[in-house]
Amino acid sequence: MPVRLSTVLERAQGLGLHDHVGWAFDEPGQFRSQAGDFLAEGLRARQRVMYIGGDETAAPAGIDGLDAAVARGQAQVTSVSVMYGRDEPVEPERQVEVFAAAAEQALTDGWTGLRVAADVTSLVAGERQREAWIRYEHLADRFMAGHPVAGMCGFDRAVVPRDTLAEALCLHPVLNPAASGFRLHTTAGTGLGLTLAGEVDRGNRQVLAAALRHARPAPEAGRLAIDATALTFIDHHGLTAFADYAAACGATVVLHTAESSAARMIARLVPMSGLEVRVVSP
Repeated sequence: MPVRLSTVLERAQGLGLHDHVGWAFDEPGQFRSQAGDFLAEGLRARQRVMYIGGDETAAPAGIDGLDAAVARGQAQVTSVSVMYGRDEPVEPERQVEVFAAAAEQALTDGWTGLRVAADVTSLVAGERQREAWIRYEHLADRFMAGHPVAGMCGFDRAVVPRDTLAEALCLHPVLNPAASGFRLHTTAGTGLGLTLAGEVDRGNRQVLAAALRHARPAPEAGRLAIDATALTFIDHHGLTAFADYAAACGATVVLHTAESSAARMIARLVPMSGLEVRVVSP
C-alpha cells in the first residue's frame, strides 16, 4: 500500500516515493539547496532524478557525484523552458502523460522510481498559466499517490503573487513553514479521494474556493470523499466553498472527520446542500 507524508518540514529531507513537496523560497539559491537535498536522497535510493531549473544555467546544489550520475543516465539537469515552454499554459492532461512516460522509462532502465525537482515560478505568471498549472498540480499529485514517483515544486515568493502562491502550494501534501495554512491533496491507501489538513480560516477560505475551482477534483459515483481527520479548524465560509463546489459539479462532498472539537463545530454548521459530514473513529 502506498504511503505518503502530509506534513510541514524545515528541510526537504526524509521524503520517499509518492511524496509531493511544495516549496516557497525567497531567492533561487535557497531552492537549489533544498532541491539538492531532495534529489541526493533519490540518487542514494537508486531512483532516476531530474532537476528542472528556472533558467538555462541553474543546477541543484550540494549533490556529490551529480556529473557521474548524469553520465550514467541516472540524473538529468534541464530548464523550465525546455520541459514546459515559457509563455503558454501547460496542457494538464498531456503533461501528466509525459510524466507517466518518464516514470515508466525510469523503471524500464532499471531504476527504482523517478524523482523530480522543478522551479516552476514562471509557469504561474499569468492567469491562464496559473489556472492550467493548478489543474496539473492536482492531476500530478493523484498520479504520484499511486506510482513510484516523487516531486518537488518551487515557487519564488518575490515573483508569485501571494494568493496565487497559496493556491499552488495548498495542493501539495508536504510544505515548508508558512507556505499555506491548509493542504488539500490526494489520499493514499484509505479509499478516500482527498485529504484536507491544517486550518481553513478567514484568511485563506478564498484560496480553498479557487483551488477547488481550478483543480476540479472529480467525484466518484456522484460523491467527493475528503479525509478531514487532520483538519483542526474550518469556519462557515470554508464549508460553503465545498458546498458551492458540490453544486457546481452536481455531486455531494463528504467530509470524514475525527471525533474532536473541530468535528463538533462542523456538525453545528452543517447541514448545507451538497455537503455531508461523517465522524470516524481514530
